[in-house]
Amino acid sequence: DVADPGEDFDAAHYVRLADAAIADIQARGKKVLVVGGTGLYLRALLHGLASAPPADPKLREELRQAWEEQGAQALHARLAVADPAAAARIHPADRQRVLRALEVSLQTGRPFSESQAAHGFKEKRYQYLLLGLNRPRDELNQRIELRCRDMWERGLPDEVQKLLAEGVPPLSRCLQTLGYRHALGWIEGRLNQEEALALMIKDTKAYAKRQITWFRSMPGLTWFSPLEVAALTGRVQNIWA
Repeated sequence: DVADPGEDFDAAHYVRLADAAIADIQARGKKVLVVGGTGLYLRALLHGLASAPPADPKLREELRQAWEEQGAQALHARLAVADPAAAARIHPADRQRVLRALEVSLQTGRPFSESQAAHGFKEKRYQYLLLGLNRPRDELNQRIELRCRDMWERGLPDEVQKLLAEGVPPLSRCLQTLGYRHALGWIEGRLNQEEALALMIKDTKAYAKRQITWFRSMPGLTWFSPLEVAALTGRVQNIWA
């Protein structure tokens, strides 16, 4: 296991674990293939993270409680005052990034976006080939809807119920992610099943759109259709030859 369900897991933690895995694979004379993950995690792995103070458990818990009591829009509005550039970039429903940006801004008295801009992700921690798979938007949205319905029917609410029974707090990061927070909303009675599933589909489509925008800003990324297997394989073979 990488992390316990109730454990906070951020980009810095991901980079530490990924670095160790990459070193182990390379030590065995193998090539490394990094697949999936969020745009921020991948960028942090390839280019490092902007400096930021360590997490303040007390402040973090206060912000989490405020999110629960006041809602996403209220916390995003606070971020817009503390760090307008970050608020413009971060979707109001992205709880993890909203709270982290607000936390750092409150700790330092300066917008977190200033540190990120100064950092600029200029460091190149690895030599890499960056490839992306892209589908037509209509097809992607259709696959997202089918996937969300399949996850729900295969027991996503049961999985969330089991995590709660094992003592994972409702405000834990893992239960605020896509799908899990929607199932939690149904379990807690804030949404009926149809509302929860519809919101899960809507939020997942919006997240996919933001991810595409994020990845398009990454230099050196070459896009392929999943059907272009020969071309994709050729690019990989060229760098791994």
